Amino acid sequence: MATSSTFSRGPFARETLLQEVSAAHPLSWGILLIILGFLAIVFPSVTSLSITLILGAILALSGVIQLVHAIQRRHHKGLRSRLVLSIATLAAGALILSNPFVATVSLAYILVGFMMASAILKMTFAFEMGKTKGRNWLIFSALLSLILGLVMLSLMPMAAFILPALFYGVDMIFFGFALTALNASHASPAKPRTAL
Repeated sequence: MATSSTFSRGPFARETLLQEVSAAHPLSWGILLIILGFLAIVFPSVTSLSITLILGAILALSGVIQLVHAIQRRHHKGLRSRLVLSIATLAAGALILSNPFVATVSLAYILVGFMMASAILKMTFAFEMGKTKGRNWLIFSALLSLILGLVMLSLMPMAAFILPALFYGVDMIFFGFALTALNASHASPAKPRTAL
């Protein structure tokens, strides 16, 4: 016997509750992307340099962890390849941390490639969705990624500290709007047809 009001609504009430909870995630991610996009635009050079330093720290820490793991498992097969991989990862992180300005310029070029790939994947996703409400936001976001990537490429390397954060911030904002629009289209239940 179910005493909860959730279960007293019928056998499918639990499924409906799960659908409501899971529907909030795209909305949450959309809002988070919009906020992060605005922060990236407000603090562009801090954002670019911070991303570079975070990446360097993650790589260095990952290299140390891999090295410790390889040494602990030195009697297992593949020790040499694990040692080489851990040292290469640690070295990449150390290089980024030792010269974050050069690394920021390099990452800006990588970001250009990412924005181009992102544009292609967003457009593919939009066309796979068919005529869904909110799809136009996704198409707009894809075109914006492409345009921003091309503009950034034409102004490199002098604008590596400001443009990546600005453009990626704008891209995150519009992708956030696309996710919230898609969430709104899926959250509103279809109205049942009535016979005339």
